[in-house]
Amino acid sequence: MHRSLSNLSVVSANNLLIASCLKSYWAFGRAARNTESTQRLLLLDLVRRARSTQFGVEHGFHRIRSIDEFRSRVPIRVYTDYSHYVDAIVQGRKNVLAADPVLLLQPSSGSTSATKLIPFTARLREEFMRGVKPWLANLYLSRKRLLSGRAYWAITPAGNSASKSDGAVPVGFDEDSGYFGSFDRFLLKRSLAVPDEVAAIADVPSFQYVTLLCLLRQRNLAFASVWNPTFLTLLLRSLEPWFDALLRDVRAGTITPPHPMPGPLHRTLTRRLRPDRQRAEELAGVLGRLPEEERFVRIWPRLQLVSCWCDGNASRSVPDLRRMLPGVEIQPKGLMATEGIVSFPLVGRPGSALAVRSHFFEFIRRGSTVHNADLSGCQTLLAHELEQGGRYGVILTTGGGLYRYYLGDLIEVVGFDGQLPLLRFVAKEDDVSDVAGEKLHAAHVERVLEAAWGRFAAAPEFQMLAPHRAPVEPPCYVLYVQKAHLGEQLLGGLASEIDSALRENFHYNHCRNLGQLGPLRLFVVGDDECPANERRLAHLAALGRKLGTVKPSVLEKNDGWSGVFVGRFLSFPVVATGGQS
Repeated sequence: MHRSLSNLSVVSANNLLIASCLKSYWAFGRAARNTESTQRLLLLDLVRRARSTQFGVEHGFHRIRSIDEFRSRVPIRVYTDYSHYVDAIVQGRKNVLAADPVLLLQPSSGSTSATKLIPFTARLREEFMRGVKPWLANLYLSRKRLLSGRAYWAITPAGNSASKSDGAVPVGFDEDSGYFGSFDRFLLKRSLAVPDEVAAIADVPSFQYVTLLCLLRQRNLAFASVWNPTFLTLLLRSLEPWFDALLRDVRAGTITPPHPMPGPLHRTLTRRLRPDRQRAEELAGVLGRLPEEERFVRIWPRLQLVSCWCDGNASRSVPDLRRMLPGVEIQPKGLMATEGIVSFPLVGRPGSALAVRSHFFEFIRRGSTVHNADLSGCQTLLAHELEQGGRYGVILTTGGGLYRYYLGDLIEVVGFDGQLPLLRFVAKEDDVSDVAGEKLHAAHVERVLEAAWGRFAAAPEFQMLAPHRAPVEPPCYVLYVQKAHLGEQLLGGLASEIDSALRENFHYNHCRNLGQLGPLRLFVVGDDECPANERRLAHLAALGRKLGTVKPSVLEKNDGWSGVFVGRFLSFPVVATGGQS
C-alpha cells in the first residue's frame, strides 16, 4: 500500500494524514462531553488488561471494580518506586508492568539518577495518538492553508537518539516522529521539509547546518513543530555565519557542513537534493538586504504557524521568536511528558484540553503536601472535580505500565468546555529547575556537587546552583560558592567536572548540545562579605517567600543571583568535556 502511494503530492499526503486523524478527533469530542464516564471506563480497561502482570498480581487488580478500589490498593508513586520493575524489563523480563511488550525505554531526566527510563508500549503509543491526532485534526481543519505546505517536525540529533540498554532493549526513538504509527509516519514523511535521515548526524553544528539547508530549499514551508522556542531561534540565527556556504549548496544541490559527515550518510542526503539556482538567487536577494525582523517571513512567505512551548520558563523565550517571525501564529503546546500526554491545544480555546481519552488522571490540589515522602497521604481529585482557577499536581495511570504516577508538573485550570478542563502548565513542582527543557533535579545536583568536591578533598561553606540569563548569550547555570579554599585553576577544573556530570542528565545534555544552554560558570562570593546564605534568604524574603518554607536546597530556580551576591565570575572557560554524543 505504501509503495502505491509513494508519489503522493504534499497536499494529498497532508489531506490523507488529517483524514486518518478524524476518527480520533470525533471520539475525543464525544468523550469530552462526559469526562467522568470516559475516565472511569478507561481506568477499568487499563486494570483489566494488566491483571496478569507482576504489578497487577501484587496489587490485586483482579479484585478492582471501581476507582475507589483502585486508589485504595495502589499508592501514589514516583519513579524510584518503579525502578526495580524497570530493571527487570531492561534484563528482558516480560509482563512486568504492562501486558503489552515493551517496544523501547524512553529516557528522561531523573532525581535519584541522572536519567530515568520510561517503558514505551504499543498501548502507550496509542494513548499519545489519542491526544496528538485530535490536535492535528483541529489545527489543520481550522488553519486550512497548512494543508498546502510542508511541515518541519523537530528532529533529534543522533547524539540523543536510539541506543541499546544492557539488556538489548532499545532506548529512545530514532526520531521524534517515532510516536506515530507506521502508516501515519509514512504520510507525515511525504510532507516533511527536513528528511528524517538528518537525525543520524551526530555532530550538532553539522546537524544544524543540514537542517537549515533543507529548510531554506523549501519555499512552501507552512508549519513548524519544535519543543523549546530557543531551538528555533538558535537555528535561525546560525544562518548568518553560514550564509555564503548555504547559498552555494542550494545553488549546486550539494552539502558542505562545518564538519565532515560519514560518507554513506552524506551520499544518501545529497541524492535527495537537486540544484536550485532560482531559489538561491531568491534567497540571496532576501538575505543580503533585509534585517532579521523581516528576513525569515520573506524566506518562508507561506509559514503560518509554529507550535512550541509557551508556558512556564519557556514563556521568556517566546517574545524573541515572535520578533523573528512577525505575523506568524505561535500556538502553545500542551503538556506532553515522556511518561504521557496531559493536554493539547485547540484553536480558539484558552489553555489546552485535558487528553481525556489518553490516560487516567488524578490531581492533587495545590497546597496539599506533595513532597515524595508524603504522597501516600494525599487526597486526589478526578478530572470532573477540578475547579476553575485551581492549581493542581498531576498523577497518571497509563498503558505503558505506570500506575498513579506522580508526574511533578503543576497545572492551572483556565476554563472548561462542558465537563472538559482546559489547562495551562505553570511549572515543575518541588526541586526542579527547567529553563530550556533540561529538568535539573535538586537531589541529582546535590549528588553531583558532593562527588565533585569529594574528589578535590574540599567543600565550600556555601554553594548554590542557579540559572543565569545574559542579554545576548544563551542561558546557563552558575555555581555560586563562598569560602571554597581552592585556587582558581582548581575551581576551573571543578566547574568543568560538574558540567560534565550534569550532562549525564539526558535533557541537560540535549540542551547543551543544541546550544540552548551554555556551559556552567562559577561565581566566587567574597569571603569578607556577608554570609552568602544570609543574602540568599534576604533576597527570597524580598521576593515574598516565607522563610519558614524555604528548604535548604543547593538548587535555586530563580535567576538574577549575580546581582544579589557580592563577588565575581571566574573568567576561565569551562572545558567542553563529557557531552553525550
